[in-house]
Amino acid sequence: MVPVPDFLNLTFSNSNEEKQIEISDINGKILIQKKQFSNIVSVENLPKGIYIIQIMTDSKSYLSKFIKK
Repeated sequence: MVPVPDFLNLTFSNSNEEKQIEISDINGKILIQKKQFSNIVSVENLPKGIYIIQIMTDSKSYLSKFIKK
């Protein structure tokens, strides 16, 4: 896991695809839920800690953890 300060930069082969993004704490509470086309996700309002991000597109779903520093 790579610590991130304020923004997550997502890497997708098709950056024009709409993404459903959910960020939850380690207890499973959803803190951010939104749809967007951008590959940049702001996490600047989250306190320091470990989070789970799930990204869903029409064709794929991704799940990962990150550390907010």
